[in-house]
Amino acid sequence: MIATLTLPAGIDLTMPQRTPTVHVRSADDLRNALRHARASGLRLDGSGMDRVLQLDDNRRLIEVQAATSWAELARYLASRKIAIDAFARMQGTVGEAAAQAAAAPDGLPVSAHVAAITLFTPEGELRRADRNAYPELFRLALGGHGVIGVLYSVTLSIDALLRSAAAAQAPVELRI
Repeated sequence: MIATLTLPAGIDLTMPQRTPTVHVRSADDLRNALRHARASGLRLDGSGMDRVLQLDDNRRLIEVQAATSWAELARYLASRKIAIDAFARMQGTVGEAAAQAAAAPDGLPVSAHVAAITLFTPEGELRRADRNAYPELFRLALGGHGVIGVLYSVTLSIDALLRSAAAAQAPVELRI
């Protein structure tokens, strides 16, 4: 996950600026980077935010940091005898797919499989939202391309992922 933040910072646009890159691995790192972005523009490298945060076997939910790749998620679940192989072929990260409303293997948007999100608002507030708690924030953030906030984590329904993988459409090869 690479994001360029350009918040109002009083930068003189006539002077060449080097935008520093800040590597983030945690919610604290991300919060501090966003606070710094208020004073000057910065580039976020969230490639270190790629861990599984929680697996809830009872509720069949998995929470991952936003920069977790689909291949890594599929490997993690496969090690627990949960096969979502069709997702392993998806490009990008879970957070990118949620923010862009990308298509899942079954053709539905990934947001159909999202149970909750945790994001930082432009004000630097960490907010958790789902379909019941803060539903408007949830709807705006999924498919919002990061305008509403920077995703920190995404909680996915394992059962929805399994249904999507089972209903996966075969890739279509286009020749032009």
